[in-house]
Amino acid sequence: MSGNENKSVMPWAVDYEFRQPVTKITETPPYEGLPTYERPRIRAGDPVRFSVNTIAEPTSLQGKRGYLISPGPGWANFELFCDEGTAMGGTDLAPSPLGYLTSAVAFCLLTHITGFLHREPMRISRIKVEMRGEFWTQRPGPDDGSQGAGGCDGFQCWVIIDSDEAPERIAGLIAVCRKACMAMQTIATAVPTATRVLLNGEELSISSPG
Repeated sequence: MSGNENKSVMPWAVDYEFRQPVTKITETPPYEGLPTYERPRIRAGDPVRFSVNTIAEPTSLQGKRGYLISPGPGWANFELFCDEGTAMGGTDLAPSPLGYLTSAVAFCLLTHITGFLHREPMRISRIKVEMRGEFWTQRPGPDDGSQGAGGCDGFQCWVIIDSDEAPERIAGLIAVCRKACMAMQTIATAVPTATRVLLNGEELSISSPG
C-alpha cells in the first residue's frame, strides 16, 4: 500500500511513496534552521557530548517522513516513516511518534544492559524490557482556538531477567545501567527545551516556551 493513496491535497504535504518504516540512506537534506553541530573538544574526565538530529516533514494525512542524521562515525543515516492509527486520521502503516519515543527508551536501556554484560559477563539466560508511557491529551473546546493540551503522567519500566546470579548483583547491574541510559535520564529529569520558528527564511518571535 502506498503512503500516497488518499493523499492529502494540502500544499505542505511532500510527495512521498511509502516503502518501509526505516531505510538506511547515504545523503540527507541540509539544515535550514539548526546550525551545523560542532562537537566540543573532550578533555580527560569530561563527558562525551554529541547531538542526535532529525529533520521531519509531513506527507499525506497523518504521515511524516523523517531523516535521522548520524551523530558521528560508526552510525548510519536513516530515512524514517512515522504515522498514526486510523482513529487519528492516519493510515497505520508505521509507528506513531509516541511509539518511537517509548520504544527508544526501552532500546536505549537495553543498549546499556547488554553493553555492560559484554564487558562483565553474568550468568543470565534471558533479558526483556517492558516499557509503558502513560500519555494524556485534552482536546480543545469548540471555541478554544487551540490544539488543546498534552503531557505524560510517567513511564513504567520492568526489566525481566532470568538468572542464577545473586539478586544484589542483578540489582546493581540495573542501577548502574539506568543511571548511564541517556534516554531514561532524559525522561526522568527536567531537560531544557527551546522551540524556534523560521518563517520565510526569517526567525519569528514566539511567546510560548518549550
